[in-house]
This record gives sequence, structure tokens and C-alpha cells, in this order.
Amino acid sequence: MNTRKIQMEMDKGKKMHDLDIDYQNAFIAEKENEIKQLNEDVKALNDIFKQMATVVNRQSEGVNTIVTHITNTHENVKYANKKLEAAEKEQNTFPCRIL
Repeated sequence: MNTRKIQMEMDKGKKMHDLDIDYQNAFIAEKENEIKQLNEDVKALNDIFKQMATVVNRQSEGVNTIVTHITNTHENVKYANKKLEAAEKEQNTFPCRIL
């Protein structure tokens, strides 16, 4: 009877061990799936950042063009102001007379 009791304890221990291994395998499989999902999420995030970089570069070109136009406009306005000042001086020097 002692042998039977020992055998039952051994069977119980083996079952517990088998359950522990099954639990560990399930846990490992779950973690593996989570790692795969995390990897996919990181790839998706990387794609988003690449797209954002492309958009920023395109916008940068547009902003540079706007800055160039603003600078040119500023220079043209300065030139026009000088011409207007010269015209005003000339008009004051030679006033027009109405008869």
C-alpha cells in the first residue's frame, strides 16, 4: 500500500509538472504573439514617420518658395518707394502749371 501511495503522489506530481509545462508553453506562445504584434506596430509607426518626413520635406520646399517671393516682393517695394520718392522730388522741382 505504501508503494501505491508513493505511485499516486508521483502521478500527481507528474500531472502537476505537465500542467506547469502546458502553462509555460501557453505563456510563451502568448508572449511570442505579443512580440510579433509589437513588431508589426513598430513597422507601421516607422512607415508613418517616413510619410511624415516626406510631407515635411514637401512643405519645406513650399515654405522656401514663399520666403523667396516675400523677399523679392520686399525688394520690389523698396525699389518702388525710391522711384516714388524721386518722382515726388521731381514733381516738386518742376511743378505743373495749369493755365
